[in-house]
Amino acid sequence: MKKRLFALVACLSILLSTTAMAGVTEDLVVDATAASNNVVVLIPGICGSELVNSAGTKIWVGLGSLTSQILCSESGVPSITLSPYNNDNYGTLDLYKTLYNNLKDRYSSEADVKFFAYDWRLGNATAASRLKSLISGYSGQIVLIAHSMGGLVVSDYLRQATSSQRSRTTFISLGTPFTGAPKAVQVMETGQMFPDIPTDYDTQYVQNLCRNMPAAYELLPTSRADAFLQVNGTDQTYANAWNILKSRSWSRFTNGSGNKPMMANSVTFHNNQKQSNGAPYALAARNTVMISSYGYSTVAKVNYSLSNGTYSVASVVSTNNGDGTVPAYSGQNQLSNTDSHVVRLSSAGNHIGLVSNSTVYSRILQAASAGLAGVTLSAVQTPAEVEAVPTAVVNERGWIVGDDVDGRRIQVIARGVGEPKITTNDGKVCSKFGDDLFVDGTYIDGTYIGACWELSNDSFQIELMNDEYQIEIEPLSDNAEVEVSYMDSGYYENNAKYFIDNNNQTEYSINLDSFDKQKVAVSSVSGKLVEPIRVASLAALQAMNAD
Repeated sequence: MKKRLFALVACLSILLSTTAMAGVTEDLVVDATAASNNVVVLIPGICGSELVNSAGTKIWVGLGSLTSQILCSESGVPSITLSPYNNDNYGTLDLYKTLYNNLKDRYSSEADVKFFAYDWRLGNATAASRLKSLISGYSGQIVLIAHSMGGLVVSDYLRQATSSQRSRTTFISLGTPFTGAPKAVQVMETGQMFPDIPTDYDTQYVQNLCRNMPAAYELLPTSRADAFLQVNGTDQTYANAWNILKSRSWSRFTNGSGNKPMMANSVTFHNNQKQSNGAPYALAARNTVMISSYGYSTVAKVNYSLSNGTYSVASVVSTNNGDGTVPAYSGQNQLSNTDSHVVRLSSAGNHIGLVSNSTVYSRILQAASAGLAGVTLSAVQTPAEVEAVPTAVVNERGWIVGDDVDGRRIQVIARGVGEPKITTNDGKVCSKFGDDLFVDGTYIDGTYIGACWELSNDSFQIELMNDEYQIEIEPLSDNAEVEVSYMDSGYYENNAKYFIDNNNQTEYSINLDSFDKQKVAVSSVSGKLVEPIRVASLAALQAMNAD
């Protein structure tokens, strides 16, 4: 509880420190006398731009800046008009500072380097229209570098752009969910949209925010996505999956009058991303380079249980073929692993870390420099790189297998419990940033050890890389249970379920040593062994692996 209280105080401190900023509420001004004919624009993802109200006060500066002014109605209409804050070029919490400064240092002598702030609550077509207005002031080369949802903004800009603009544009995307992200379904269910927002803060508030934002619905999986939803472990067609989502309370008006318009609008938006020849507008630029990272535990499917006509999130199906948020297939816009537009990088930063990874940055420079030189890229991968990541390394479970990536995971599903506390075998605390887990709270390359996904307000699914950990769990009811599995590249190797007796103890720990079955145990803090109520037989494991 102390940890949650500290997080809440930190959030409120940020909220109370917002100050009035004079003269920053005007909308985007097109630079009619640009310093250069060329332009390089950095487009952030969802939540990546600071927002100000009509008084010039920063309303969204990052974690903790949650006020009623940022909410939208159930029809997706903002409670008040907010404007993007364009003056710092670094985005929310300075997330894009390093990338922007590097671009500025490298290209300011040959192009205007811009940070494109926008109201990320609105539909991406709205932001795309503003982006087109910005670009209309330039007659030379156009380089657009977009992170996450920013790539959807660019995709729609390419739809709206003139043929001249397209022929001069180089589009570089970083982890863009072109065909949506199954994790967006989980976010809609739990309301856990922002990193490190404590559940004590106001869960209903955060849920109302993300469930009423038009842009958030455009992150849901599209008809071009891989199978993204299961019911009782069985894959659903897109039509069935979408009907299930339309039946969920978060997608419907609370007065019972039907679905919120954002559901249909999101379908229209993605249908509009296809050119008349069926190719995505993302490929309408002269050069398109889609960069994605893999090796991180990523939600691939959401599995609902159906009992007595009621759906509830039972678990998620994961893969390591993604950046922790966006599956690789979506970041590649469903293109093959060997397509010349695709750059796949192993462990090159999780979804947020992509913007500060040195390997990613070198690829950005490669494409951006070619674009500013007016060169058409025939390929963005060398033959050796194409050979290194052939289609065959993705197994039938959707996991990347090979020497350069670890597919082993410890999976723990805990129900009827508080948020688990995870430590390494040598006592280092594993901290969450969003759903990703890092050792010692250090958010740098090399400290990523897995993910902790919230399934409901008292259920969690944890996936840890191969190592030894201790997980402390506080049962909230007499029916609390924990399921522990060892997995390798999506296949179950061991599975056991434990029931936590809540009569005498308040906390239990699970001591795990991956792939050493003799050390699997769930014990109380006092050391009393809790025997499993079920251990999967070989036949049961085979059935689980056959799903």
